[in-house]
Amino acid sequence: MDYGKDVCCKEKNISILAKVLAVATLINGIIEVSLAISLIIEAESP
Repeated sequence: MDYGKDVCCKEKNISILAKVLAVATLINGIIEVSLAISLIIEAESP
């Protein structure tokens, strides 16, 4: 019984970690896109 609970708990922790990584990746992507846009705007401005 204890082993079953431990496996369930580990799976929950892994899914939480996966969600955190997904959010971090998304935020990183947004930051990179916004930086690229700002660089393009700076390059195009006289």
